[in-house]
Amino acid sequence: MALNTSVRKDIRLNYQECQKNTTELFIRLSDLSIKKGLHLAELHIPIPNHVEKVSKQSFLAGWFADRRPINAIEIALLEYNFRSTEFHKTFLKSFAQITKNPELKEHFVRGDEIYQKHLEIFQSPFSERLMLFKMSLLVASSSGQYGEDRLPMAKENPTVPSSM
Repeated sequence: MALNTSVRKDIRLNYQECQKNTTELFIRLSDLSIKKGLHLAELHIPIPNHVEKVSKQSFLAGWFADRRPINAIEIALLEYNFRSTEFHKTFLKSFAQITKNPELKEHFVRGDEIYQKHLEIFQSPFSERLMLFKMSLLVASSSGQYGEDRLPMAKENPTVPSSM
């Protein structure tokens, strides 16, 4: 369910409008967080003195062969994942404080504890963080795809259980 998989023009225009609105909101919120001093400083990655080109497939090694240093994109994604985890942890903690339902409170507290463990793992050596980061990307991608696959079915049949 995305712009690149939609055939109908009205659906594509709707996605285009949603993307435009999301971009505008992101820019406004970024500007506001910078103005309020809430925006975290970006990581500084030194510019290399020379260009290294990938010459063989062993560049992708690290799982089974010699390890290589992580690249700038991987560092940036790790930082994003860390900040995102902190953000989600904060939300869960606040939800646990305001909910009246004890079952939900327990659920939110458990989520907070899980996110805390994730943050501690991200503090470990980069090689471990990279492996976990790549696994989290795979899990997030799969989870998102399951949700997208189930959405049309849920719209057509509102009685489809949410645990399906």
